[in-house]
Amino acid sequence: MKTNYTNLTFLSIIILTFLSCDSPSEDAANMQGTVDREAVIADINEMRNNFMQAVKTRDMATLGSMMTEGTIMVLPASEGWMDMKAQAQGPLPYDSLSITPNEIEVINNEWAFEMGSTVSYYTPEGQSEPVELPDTYIMIFRNQGDGWKLYREVASGATME
Repeated sequence: MKTNYTNLTFLSIIILTFLSCDSPSEDAANMQGTVDREAVIADINEMRNNFMQAVKTRDMATLGSMMTEGTIMVLPASEGWMDMKAQAQGPLPYDSLSITPNEIEVINNEWAFEMGSTVSYYTPEGQSEPVELPDTYIMIFRNQGDGWKLYREVASGATME
């Protein structure tokens, strides 16, 4: 009989825990209610377009202005990416970059993230045709009052299917 009470007590605690977590807190609901998702997504889309243009023109100042202080970027380490890094002349080895977001999530007025795919192009020394390097990425954006900027990026040489 003691085991039944123990199981019932345990089950009651689990049910109460789930019920108490079921609805968001009032603060969380209010924070989400004040976010203009469409405006944030438009800002991130504009930033992405400016980023691709800055890569193409090798505009390091613009690229730097799109990142928070202490931005961390983890790029793919697959064979093609390592070849490009080995042949890089300067800090930006790309000829151009094509970014296609698959998902943009706005958490609140400070945080948002994006997941998608990228194709980076670079022309190895002695070749006339560019090499295509596809990847999958997730980026975390942060707005600290001076606009949306890249905070973290992790990319994989594997592609989304």
